[in-house]
Formats: sequence, C-alpha cells, structure tokens
Amino acid sequence: MADWDYDDDDVWVCRRNPTPPPKPGASSTPVPKIFPTDQEASLVHDLLTTSLQLPVEIALMILDYADYMPTLTARMAIQTNVSTDNAKAYGWNAAMALLVTDPIPKGAKVKSVTWWTKSNDQGWSTDRDLGEYSASWTWFEACGAPKLRLAEQLQIGSVNLMNHATHFPEKGWEEIKTRVGDVDVSRWVVQRNARAKNEPREHVVEWRKGGGQARALTEGLEWGEDGKGFGKGFVEALREGDRVVLVGRSMNPGWVNYVLGAEAEVRLEVAGG
Repeated sequence: MADWDYDDDDVWVCRRNPTPPPKPGASSTPVPKIFPTDQEASLVHDLLTTSLQLPVEIALMILDYADYMPTLTARMAIQTNVSTDNAKAYGWNAAMALLVTDPIPKGAKVKSVTWWTKSNDQGWSTDRDLGEYSASWTWFEACGAPKLRLAEQLQIGSVNLMNHATHFPEKGWEEIKTRVGDVDVSRWVVQRNARAKNEPREHVVEWRKGGGQARALTEGLEWGEDGKGFGKGFVEALREGDRVVLVGRSMNPGWVNYVLGAEAEVRLEVAGG
C-alpha cells in the first residue's frame, strides 16, 4: 500500500500510485483512482502487441482509452487561502505552493497533466460589466521544480514565493524555463477563479503533449474565456527528476483565493510504446 507524506507545513506530497483518503470537508471529491505501475502498464502493452499481435499504435490507443498508464498524483493536504493581506511588501502579490508531486522517474516521458481545483475568491469586486473570468485576480499557476529537496523544503503553505528566485535558491527552489514561440516561460496559468463569486467552483484542466494554442502566449493570451490556461509547452518542458508544482495566486489589495481542494495527475507514457 502506498504511503502518503505530509511535510512540516501540511503540504501533501504523494508517493507514486497512492490511494488517497477522503478530502476533509469536500463532499464532491473525485473518486480515487488506482493507477498501474510502470511494469504493469508495460506488461499489458506487451500482451496486446505480442499475444494479440495488435499494432503498437492500436495498443497505445487502447491503453489511452482505458486511462491505464503509470501516473504521479498529488493532493493539497488542507483547505487554505492565498491572500494579499500580508503581501504588501511584494506589491500586493501573493503566491503559495499548494502541492508537489514526486519526481518524474528516470527515463520516463510525460504524456499529460490533469489539474482539479475547487475554489472561489472573496465574492466582491469594484470592477463591473466584465466577463465572468476577466479581471479575476485570483488564480492557479503550474511550474516544474527540478532541484526541490523535500528534506529542506520551503515553508510551503506559509511563505510568499514571489521572490523565490533571489531568496530561496539555497532550498533547491528553481523553476524550469522553456521558450514558447518568442516568449520565455517558467509559469503557466492553470485556471482563474470566476470573478467576485463567493460560491466555490470546481474546474478540471488537462494539458496534453502537443496541446495548447501555439500563438496564445505570443499574443499575450494565457487563458481562454472559461478561465482555463492553455498550457502550451508545459508537458514538453518536463524532464526526468522534475517535480510538478501547483501554485495558488492572488493579486491586488483585498483579493483572496479560497482554496478548498486541489489535485494533480501526471500521466507517463507507457514504456515500450
């Protein structure tokens, strides 16, 4: 049975293929899934291609349709909020790491990343007559941290990460960087909250290799009208040893990101495929 690790700051760090316990206070929690190991997925792949003599492409389509592939999962441990109240020194910018996955195994390639969030903002705004997700100053971002050492982890859940580049490199906090079009990217918008809504909403965002909008970032567009981030280049940027991190954000005075739950699933390509 897989182990679940809490660090000293209540950050949920999951070992591979866990069976998660219920999320506290969340009745609409997705049904826990049990994912195969690398060896189990490779064995099924080999049975399809050798015993049944199916083409490799068909075997991979079957595994993909059945959602049968090795997966890294992580879940936020406790409900929290990301508030700008204590972020005046950072220009009213608040950033809090909410969950961290295990490192991507040696030799593994990422196929897709799926995010689930349940959250809302403070429920009011001075901006009027704007789109549901326009001018929303609470949101979630993703990044990859290749050198994050959990034994010396940041005080995730309590420290503002806005100045991580200059203040936290000794803790192993370093984010992957890649070029998408003409833009250098190290953070990707996952989902923005509906603006000025005090009722929690659930959002699911999936990024697959080769997905996203190629011209979105170069035109200054990081998300669509539904608040979902395009994720262009994120999956391709991940390498073995990287940890996938979900960051909660809020910006400008008075804005609060109330996070009731968050999960990440990093699906890996089946070895032999």
